Amino acid sequence: MKRISRCGADCLLCEYCGKTCKGCNQCGGIVFHTDGKPCAIYKCVTDNSLADCHACDKKVCGIWRAARDPSYTDEQFERSVQNRIRVLEAKNNGNYIVTPRLIIMPLKVTDAFDAFKWCGDPNVTEFMNYTTYTSVNDVAEWIAQSGYKCFGVFIKQNFQLIGSCDVHINKNGDYELGYNFAKDYWGFGYATEASKAMLSYRVAQGVTDFVCEHAQDNFRSGNVIRKCGFVNPAESSYTSFDGTRTFKSFKYTLHINKHEMSVDGQWFDKIAEGRKTVELRLNDDRRRCIQTNDYIVLNNTDETADLRKCVVQVTALHTFADFAQLYKNLDMSKCGYSVDEYPNPDDMLAYYPHERQAEHGVVGIEFKLLCTL
Repeated sequence: MKRISRCGADCLLCEYCGKTCKGCNQCGGIVFHTDGKPCAIYKCVTDNSLADCHACDKKVCGIWRAARDPSYTDEQFERSVQNRIRVLEAKNNGNYIVTPRLIIMPLKVTDAFDAFKWCGDPNVTEFMNYTTYTSVNDVAEWIAQSGYKCFGVFIKQNFQLIGSCDVHINKNGDYELGYNFAKDYWGFGYATEASKAMLSYRVAQGVTDFVCEHAQDNFRSGNVIRKCGFVNPAESSYTSFDGTRTFKSFKYTLHINKHEMSVDGQWFDKIAEGRKTVELRLNDDRRRCIQTNDYIVLNNTDETADLRKCVVQVTALHTFADFAQLYKNLDMSKCGYSVDEYPNPDDMLAYYPHERQAEHGVVGIEFKLLCTL
């Protein structure tokens, strides 16, 4: 499905999607709040043959303001507008990353106030190679100088910026993971979730080898790094940018085994929505190379969709002689069947005839969704 509406609303984040509304693009703009008529924004974009509002010179016009949610305050409305335009920009540039709880997009200068909450907190910067920032303007300058290559991490529910995360090429030419999070959001697993998403973003680009480093006294960061799968810690050290502090450190490496599969659009949507966590395949030579903890890039065969890839991490492999046995032994709700559907192993004959099942066997690849791109 096209989950990003013409105005930048992510339909899968809306409480009405799948209930009273199928989504803006699926309904031709006739969504739950338009009284049976196309949304004025959708109609304007369509009438002007534009892909979305980000393609318009005006960006935000009077039509937007006329279509505002009356429950919003002026401040809430302006923030919503800027967030949606930002989603469109990130999506169009291939930089819109969604995890089960987070949205990850490039930082902007306008994020400086929120970013100061961690850049200006000595509890956060204690082991960082930069010194604690003392003003929002300095943070804005850093974001501008970074070329907007550092990604901000936002909570889905309220679009609150809580940290930053990226995988950059360091001075040695290695792809290095880095992250910062406001102290109020420590201990909730956000750093691990965002880090795995950024690793996935690079894996989808073809990168499979990474490094990461933390000060030996920074045990919290070490926990995140190990949860991401980094291994082989070697003693090292690093010095702050201004040369005033040197930290003893542990430097880790990570190699990710990457696989790719194509997935039909209907099944891809269920994976992206978290409603399918087992992929059913023939257990041929390619599938027998897959191991637990490997990453799989799932490519959406629906070329009209706006999000084309899911990256998942294998958690278990369930092998059987054929799909008849698999269907008897696995939870079919994990395989994408809804409660009103009757799971029938003959459904798989459209992909794999009995002869091929008998030759190779079959496998249910259980996974955890890391992110959608």
